[in-house]
Amino acid sequence: MKSFLKLVYFGSLTFIILLLLVQILLKITQLEFSEEKYQENFDSIFFFGIPIAIELTLARLGLKTNLSRHQTKSIIIRTTFIAVACFLLFIFYFFTTFGSSMCTWVTGETLYKNTSKKSQRVVKRYFGCGATDSSPATVAISKLQDITPLFVYVTDVDTNKLDKTVWVRLKSE
Repeated sequence: MKSFLKLVYFGSLTFIILLLLVQILLKITQLEFSEEKYQENFDSIFFFGIPIAIELTLARLGLKTNLSRHQTKSIIIRTTFIAVACFLLFIFYFFTTFGSSMCTWVTGETLYKNTSKKSQRVVKRYFGCGATDSSPATVAISKLQDITPLFVYVTDVDTNKLDKTVWVRLKSE
């Protein structure tokens, strides 16, 4: 039983650390998910998974034996505090992702493709806030580099400075 509780405890910690590292990586770099559905899935896993994983770290309490009455009360108080903190974290993350997920970049038409590197393309992107924003979308021209099927690296690009021998303009429909 103790080995199972250790597995749950360390598995939960690993899950929390990996999710936080991916979230930090996405915030500090120009990496983005290649499709909106991947971002939505990640947000759902983060939204529901972090509080559950924090609660599962309480499995470490099952590793302790021969506890005094005072230690048992202390564990119950800490467990209750952790549960309330998880619930507050859950509410906080709900409101932060709800607001930030309304405003997003959407990839529009592909303007140029790279003939030597098939994983690179220049696209027109639109930033808007959907129904919560009545102003027109912000338009940007960006170069997308496929890193993996899951992630793309986004950089702004000036189409006048593209090497026309490598980049081919696609006809708009």
